Amino acid sequence: MSTNLITGFYVLAAMACTVLGNLLLKTGVQHPGLATVWPLTLLNTRTALGAISFCFAMLFYMMVLKRTALNLAQSIFALQFVLVILAAYLILNEPI
Repeated sequence: MSTNLITGFYVLAAMACTVLGNLLLKTGVQHPGLATVWPLTLLNTRTALGAISFCFAMLFYMMVLKRTALNLAQSIFALQFVLVILAAYLILNEPI
């Protein structure tokens, strides 16, 4: 496989994990946590999966950084902010 194709896969995977992580954290904090003591009030299955999703996003991002310059990676990853806003609009019915 081409190096550019692999790098593109890592970019898409990192962005997808970031979007998913944000959605899981947002929906997770709106549900009861494990206990009534902070920070356990925030911890439930969704928030844990959101944190795991961010961990995968970080791993994929590190693979992108291994293959590209930081200034290029940051320029590309600026798109993830737009993707999170669009996902919140489409999935969570939040206003833009």
